[in-house]
Amino acid sequence: MKRVSKWFLIVVSIILIESCTNPEQVRKVKISGEREQILQNEVAELDVTIFDTLIFIHKYSAESFFSVYSKKDNRFLKDWLKNGNGPEEFSAPKLFKQINTNNLFVYDVFKGGVFKVNNFSNSFLEIDYLYELDPAFGLTQDMVLQNDSLIIGNLGYLSPKPFLIKGFDIKNKKELFSVPILDLNEYVSESVADFYTTFYNFFRLKPDGSKSVIAFNYFDRLLIFGEDYSKAKKVDGELGVKKVKMSGGKPLDLVNYYFDLEVTNDYIFALYYDQPESEYGELMKPSQIKIFDWDGVLVQVIETPDYLMGISYDQEDQILYGVDHFQEKILQYDISNILELNENQ
Repeated sequence: MKRVSKWFLIVVSIILIESCTNPEQVRKVKISGEREQILQNEVAELDVTIFDTLIFIHKYSAESFFSVYSKKDNRFLKDWLKNGNGPEEFSAPKLFKQINTNNLFVYDVFKGGVFKVNNFSNSFLEIDYLYELDPAFGLTQDMVLQNDSLIIGNLGYLSPKPFLIKGFDIKNKKELFSVPILDLNEYVSESVADFYTTFYNFFRLKPDGSKSVIAFNYFDRLLIFGEDYSKAKKVDGELGVKKVKMSGGKPLDLVNYYFDLEVTNDYIFALYYDQPESEYGELMKPSQIKIFDWDGVLVQVIETPDYLMGISYDQEDQILYGVDHFQEKILQYDISNILELNENQ
């Protein structure tokens, strides 16, 4: 990843370019506006998480994994979670939340445990060890804690068996359920050896716990699951799902479709590319953010002038954050007007 010397937070405005009275027609909005440098940092950013009154920047650094800022005034507070093998150091930390609570956790597969983050009010951000987690659970891309005991993550990189979603009782150390990859012949032309790459995806749980969604990176498809995960609704792009060519079990000629997810109880925000993997990082292409409801209906498309690689949503202020592909800036989109338009349709 490209190492850069400055960190930008950019505020942009939103202009309606197409509206309609037909509910079956998708409204599109285009983002534009003046850009303002607010923050600086000496490392590149990988991801952004908004939690409580804080902004967590998951960064590319040899010393620590996160920079923490105040959401109120964008003020830098501290570097957090040292990189290393010591008792209070980490190797591959992931932040994840507990739904319907104000709790934040850290999971590190190489430390084999789940840790709770405390002391938000004074930004000390101490962590307490909670549970051991079997490394076989894997290096998951996304996870969330539900009902104090259920942790759910998508396809695990180090997991011995491929899965889409897995429930795990971290108190009693046992697997509760696993959602396999079904209908392989719908996705690929022959056998698969590299499941992690082929079926790379993003997972989010609806805050009320009633549904969840997966967005595939290399297939133009969302899967929306019910509470028991026994059935999934397929939400495909206009051209449907194209099979991935395989050679020796590895995928060829991949196309990037979905690249990140954020959700509320009302909406699914999906970062969308539709760009060949061979052009990824080489040809700058403005990204789209598709907004679906939980029935899988596409209700809005936000067209950005930016090449984004990640998004995060602050529901309290109705601000959508975007991570620039080259990690040179964080963009801040006020989408309150868009959501009001949806509610008034």
